[in-house]
Amino acid sequence: MQTQITEKTETLEVVHHSPNPSNPTSQVDFLVLKIASRCNLNCTYCYMYNLGDKTYLQQPKFMSEEVIDTMLERVIEHVHKHHLSAFAFGFHGGEPLLAGKAFFINFVNKTNALFAKHNITPNYFIQTNGVLLTRSIGKLFSELKIQIGVSLDGTEEINDAFRIDHKGKGTYQRVVAGINKLEDNRHPVTGKIRVGLLNVMNLNCDPVELYYHYSNVVNVESFDLLFPLANYQVAPFVPSKGPFSKSLTPYADWMLIMFHLWFNDKSAARPHIRLFDMLIKQVLGASASLDSIGNKDNGLLVIETDGGIEPSDVLKSCGNGITKQNLNIKTNALDDALDKELVATYVHNGQYLSETCKRCPIVEMCGGGYMPHRYSKVNGFNNPSIYCKDLIKLISEIQSTVVDNLPREILDLYPLEKLNYTEIINEIYTQSYAS
Repeated sequence: MQTQITEKTETLEVVHHSPNPSNPTSQVDFLVLKIASRCNLNCTYCYMYNLGDKTYLQQPKFMSEEVIDTMLERVIEHVHKHHLSAFAFGFHGGEPLLAGKAFFINFVNKTNALFAKHNITPNYFIQTNGVLLTRSIGKLFSELKIQIGVSLDGTEEINDAFRIDHKGKGTYQRVVAGINKLEDNRHPVTGKIRVGLLNVMNLNCDPVELYYHYSNVVNVESFDLLFPLANYQVAPFVPSKGPFSKSLTPYADWMLIMFHLWFNDKSAARPHIRLFDMLIKQVLGASASLDSIGNKDNGLLVIETDGGIEPSDVLKSCGNGITKQNLNIKTNALDDALDKELVATYVHNGQYLSETCKRCPIVEMCGGGYMPHRYSKVNGFNNPSIYCKDLIKLISEIQSTVVDNLPREILDLYPLEKLNYTEIINEIYTQSYAS
């Protein structure tokens, strides 16, 4: 469940850190393209339409050919300036499948031809609610090499409480039916469907049931877990009854049940869970990061249907018009956006941190958490994540589990001290109160 923000419809003045001029301007290697600014669903927690931002009403319903052509010119300029060899596009909305199959054929063929001339490798992704998926679309996306992500929030009862259409009807049956039509996206050996599910966590959903539901019923190769969008203005949802109702770290407790189940699952059917995979890589010293966790730069910008250049769309959950930067690909280069304070704060998400975060011994892994989760009217984004304690507990437990399972010869060469959640909390929050 995601708590709905209904009271904030005014345009907000954002308080945040100014970019540090000593830090080099970053680069963009991923554009989220809002190719359709309307949706066929009406999910209650949707940050595009139901959390207070109304700017979509002033935008075209679909991205025009002119915007696409100009955007591609800007990408070529940017790639050459920053000496990039690859660039990614994520088709998003609204619901991107409303744009129709011809849009994707035209876009991919045009981009492939242009990129080939400049020796650039393109990558394509789509995030869809899944209702409009068909076998022909699956076959087409397989041919066009568009990776598919689908939004689904668990079992039918849980999903249909919030992911509904404009008539208030649940969507689970239609989404799962759409996923099952992706015959050309099945793994040849396991038979699992090569689609990644995005699941907003719901503490009313049994994590064990959810794990086996995605692994065996929906039968997908991977899924990821997302914290509900919450901040210091709208607190995270915690049920009044049940196993997580009294916990100070309910989301960590929920995830750790699934983590241990997943970690000990030795079957060939074990799904990939991106968050867990990434945290284990971090524990083992690898460089791994998402825009929601970790301290690497986020080389991502959003292009709206009218060509507007914006930071991540999830920031819309912090207030009406907050992502508007008065930039457009018709008149601005992509680098122009990187000079904007809000964009720079998002791109260098792991650098612009609160004093509490800077004291934390696991800040390199956490990176301060997801930027929208830090928001308050008083301090802007200069706060720890509203899920700070959940993140510390989750990371500590995963690190300890990995250490316990490392071979003795590895630990002899590279001694690793296990993290302790209580000690970290006492260290960073006792100092916060003292100061």
